[in-house]
Amino acid sequence: MAFLSLNRSAHGAIPTLFDNLSPAGVLARLRDLLRAWSLKRRTRLELEMLSDRELADVGLTRAQIGKVVRELP
Repeated sequence: MAFLSLNRSAHGAIPTLFDNLSPAGVLARLRDLLRAWSLKRRTRLELEMLSDRELADVGLTRAQIGKVVRELP
């Protein structure tokens, strides 16, 4: 119960990504989230298609792909 009380905003509701947004704002936020997810997905797929040699050429190892993708905006 303490966990929930620490995460509540002044008006008592748990804050979300959509607080204080108009319907158009919610749609814009959803669009932005979808674009970010799509960019990360495409980046991961393209990096995973590279050979170990090609990854080394750009200064990456296969183990670093996940971290690189997570750090994208």
